[in-house]
Amino acid sequence: LMNGEISTYAEKNSKGADDETATFLSAIQEKIEALNEKNKEKLKVIAKVFYDNYDIYYEKIWPQSEKELIEAKKKIEAYWKQQDFVNKWEELTGYQYDEEGFIIELVNGIEGGIEAIMIGNHDLFSIPTEANWDYEIHLMCHELGMFLLLQNLFGEDMNDNEKYMAMEALVEFYTLQIIEDSTTSMFDEQIIKEYEKMQDKHPEWGPEQLYKAYLEK
Repeated sequence: LMNGEISTYAEKNSKGADDETATFLSAIQEKIEALNEKNKEKLKVIAKVFYDNYDIYYEKIWPQSEKELIEAKKKIEAYWKQQDFVNKWEELTGYQYDEEGFIIELVNGIEGGIEAIMIGNHDLFSIPTEANWDYEIHLMCHELGMFLLLQNLFGEDMNDNEKYMAMEALVEFYTLQIIEDSTTSMFDEQIIKEYEKMQDKHPEWGPEQLYKAYLEK
C-alpha cells in the first residue's frame, strides 16, 4: 500500500510473516483483487492518507489507543471464558468449529464507524473509546455464530442480499438464545419473529431446516 501497488501488498508483506499472518494477508489480497478499477483507485487514495499520517498517529494517538485496547481485551476475555460461547453455539446448532478456530482482533475505532469485518477466520472489531460493552459482547457472539454457520450452512449465500438478510436474522435468532438477558437486538426483527414462529411449530428443527423453510416462504 505504501507505494500504491495494491495488488502486490499481500505478496510483499507475507514473505517474512508467519503462516497465520500470511493467510490473513492472502484473504485481504483476494478482497482487493475483486474490486473494480474505480474502487482500487479510491483505495490508493485512502492508503496514501494512512501512509502520510502514520508517524503522527503512532506518536500521538496510538499510545493511548493501545492502553484502551489492552483493557478491552481483559474485559472481553474474562466475559468470554465465563459464558463459554463456543460450546453454546456448537450445542445449539449441532455444528462444530474447525481446527483453525475463530480469531478476534481488536482495533481502535470511533463511535458510529464500521463495527466488524470478517476476513477468513479473523474478525476485526472496532472498539470506540466509550464502548457499550453489552453491545460489543453481543456483536462478538453474533459474529462467532455467523462464522460457524458460514462454515456449515450458508456457503456463498453472502452474495445474495435477500439470503444475506435471512442469514443474519437466523444468527441473531440463536444469539438471543445464547445471551438470554441481552438488551441488544440486531438485524431484521421481523425475520427473527418468523424464525421464532417456525421453531415453536417445529421444535425439532435445526438451523438448516429453519433457513431453508424461510427462503421457501
